Amino acid sequence: MDRPLNPFDPSHPIPPGQFVGREQEIEELKAALAHAKRGRPRHFLITGDRGAGKTSFLDYLRTNATSRAQKFNFIVVDFAVDQNSTRLDLARTIQDKVNELLAIHSPIRDLLGKTWAFIQRFEAAGISYNPSEPSPENHREIIRSLADSLRKVVSAVCVDVSTGEPNLGYDGVLLLIDEVDQSSDDLDIGTFLKLLLERLNSVGCKQVVVGLAGLHSTRQVLIKSHPSSLRVFDELPLGDLKSEDIEGLLAHAELQVRNEGYDRFSFSPESIGQILEFSGGHAHFVHQFGYCAFEKACRSSGDDFRVEATHVVSGAFEPRGALELIGDMYFQTSYERIVDKNEMLSILDRACESPSVHFSIEAISAESRLDIQTTRSALNELTELSILIVDKASGLYRIRHRCFAYWLKQRRPS
Repeated sequence: MDRPLNPFDPSHPIPPGQFVGREQEIEELKAALAHAKRGRPRHFLITGDRGAGKTSFLDYLRTNATSRAQKFNFIVVDFAVDQNSTRLDLARTIQDKVNELLAIHSPIRDLLGKTWAFIQRFEAAGISYNPSEPSPENHREIIRSLADSLRKVVSAVCVDVSTGEPNLGYDGVLLLIDEVDQSSDDLDIGTFLKLLLERLNSVGCKQVVVGLAGLHSTRQVLIKSHPSSLRVFDELPLGDLKSEDIEGLLAHAELQVRNEGYDRFSFSPESIGQILEFSGGHAHFVHQFGYCAFEKACRSSGDDFRVEATHVVSGAFEPRGALELIGDMYFQTSYERIVDKNEMLSILDRACESPSVHFSIEAISAESRLDIQTTRSALNELTELSILIVDKASGLYRIRHRCFAYWLKQRRPS
């Protein structure tokens, strides 16, 4: 009998049809779309650790924003920024995406050609080739021109919220910008977005909603760019998945395999508990442990392909197993910075014995036989490396990712 396809794909975002959990965050974003549809946009910022599911979340939102079943019909423009992105790049990307989506409507093709003429004007002036050189006036002119162009598009194709005139029946424009933490100082993205949204509001264009996504450092990027830009966005931090979310995710994977004709496939309760324990609720870790456990089960099980706890453990600890793959991506770089610092390794050895338990500076100092000052300095560095997290209210520390404890024990078995 052929092996079933692995329902997990940790190297890619989760397809919208397989998205599980995050109900509260989903309701918040649906509310943001509903408000924009009625001319009262609520802009949002999705933050989280690497692998928390931010890009998957944007993919899910994009699907819902164009879903007749959800009663939304937005023009969705989505893209990611990087260190080389300029303001003119953003304007050009928005132009290209909007034109691609609306080119099917012949009545507005001429309008689209005229709407974005300012981009060619700026390109001819050489602004796109020297992002650090243009004067502030030119930067502000890009923002004004982009806002005015979006207003023309919305007026031409969206339902008029004041009269109910349908035009082409679109609800608005949804701008989704990913990896905002990677934007450069030259882009000055906080100022760019704040001025853009203020301009849109001043010209009466209230059916454009902006959604951002990035690491937790995105907050600092926006504040550094413009101190009040963060206030424009409602922040939705993506934390670890709850146990019921993980159980739902595994149940969906189980159903996917069964729908391929493997009616007896299942995850044992013990295997689910083991994935919960190893992953600590981190979304990408769940998929990686599930992927490796599934592969192990397929190689060692009978026709039922049942995943047992032993498959999760062996799939985690074998060479190039889940722990090693996760470690290479998330932990190795930080570990290399402390591998020769015995005081930090001593602290981590003891902290990893109970990775879910918070500890004080005094307790870990006594256990690792280090003086308080050395311990405090080491804890600060480990926190900056995101290996530890500190509860600001209590001042207590713990391992950031439970998975790190298992990975470190594998690296340091003694």
